[in-house]
Amino acid sequence: MAETSTMMTMGPPAIPIPMVVMGTAKTKTKALFKCSIPYSNYVFPNGKYAHFIGGRFATDIVSEIEHLENEVQNGHPTISIDENERIVEVFADPISALRSQIEAQIRAEMAAATDKGNDLGTSEPGKMTMANSTTVGELSAGVGAAVGAKTFVPGAIKVK
Repeated sequence: MAETSTMMTMGPPAIPIPMVVMGTAKTKTKALFKCSIPYSNYVFPNGKYAHFIGGRFATDIVSEIEHLENEVQNGHPTISIDENERIVEVFADPISALRSQIEAQIRAEMAAATDKGNDLGTSEPGKMTMANSTTVGELSAGVGAAVGAKTFVPGAIKVK
């Protein structure tokens, strides 16, 4: 008596595929399902997993869509459909999507770094003291001989 059943399992967090549209990357239209358990796996009757990453799972496979819609209609306790986000555009190639996001971020950082409106403030240079064997004690004490720091003077110690 072979009974097919489905179950939810907790899985390790995976890297989410960004679900936004960028002009330079190709996208695909997919059906979106949501889960109240942010990082979980749903096991289909055929043994395949639906990985809910950040509580979201997008698919364009008709059998998976029909099965999950049936689960929602039958009152699955954690899986739902948000009618405002029923269909989403996802990247067809996640690597090119990530590359596009990184390039956009680098361009924004470069634009901010070269913006003349960024005021970095001003500072007044102080007196520069060169460190040598006679001043190293004063410099390491921070304030010099006034606090009792002793300086090392070469030749002050005599060995008999």
